[in-house]
Amino acid sequence: MMILPQMDALSIFPATKEQILESRHQTWTEWSRGLSLEAYLQREEMLNSQPHANNGKLTIWVLAPRTDSTTLDFLSSCKTYHREAVISSSSSPVVAYGIAFVFTPKRHRMKGYATHLMRLLHFVLANPSLLPPFPIDSWGAPPVIPLNSNFPYGKGIASALYSDVGSNFYRLCGPGIGEVGKDKAWIEHDPIGTIWPVGAGEELAEEIEWISASELAIIWDLDAAMIKKQIHTAVDTGTMFFSFLPNNGVAQFLFERSKHMIPKDNDNELM
Repeated sequence: MMILPQMDALSIFPATKEQILESRHQTWTEWSRGLSLEAYLQREEMLNSQPHANNGKLTIWVLAPRTDSTTLDFLSSCKTYHREAVISSSSSPVVAYGIAFVFTPKRHRMKGYATHLMRLLHFVLANPSLLPPFPIDSWGAPPVIPLNSNFPYGKGIASALYSDVGSNFYRLCGPGIGEVGKDKAWIEHDPIGTIWPVGAGEELAEEIEWISASELAIIWDLDAAMIKKQIHTAVDTGTMFFSFLPNNGVAQFLFERSKHMIPKDNDNELM
């Protein structure tokens, strides 16, 4: 008979190199979209070396027993990305996080491990002043905030993620027991996209100057400056505004990743 570990026997830890490789093998089985294991591992290695993730911006976290934090049989895992953001109540940049690849191996699912991972994540990423007291009686000692000289943890004011598991799961992953901290979990918002149709034909082609991949960084820097200006001028509206910034590799990540998602042909190839 398998004895499941109690939540107070578990904590969250930055993954070791071996655990990072194991997490990639695990996610490949469900999220590879037809890529071979070798191609999937190469893609992840390439993306993780890009400006949006390098120099300590990316951390892979695992939920594991306190007594065996380096085990390859960890219970759940996720990625976080340190992000520069702006908020209308502050003239200085703030720290926010992008969260991705929340994953629990099939043998560990439906036991509450992913929920507990996300609850503990608040206590390593967020500014402590934004959190309720850690529920020691139920969860044991709080997680240790690891050192990160380039991008220190424990300073975040917000985070964002996309959910593939519906609208309720992350809403229940607050940093407290029961009603405590419930309003500090993730809030559901529908994504908004904007598309500008450019049509086709020789006449239109003569009127359009296409942006090359090498020019995108310039556009994102301009976008970041515009976002900062708009947010800071909105302080008198009485509404709080917040935004991630697209430069420093953030939007570039989506561009690079799309190369592996969009079919290529001779007439439509990403440069």
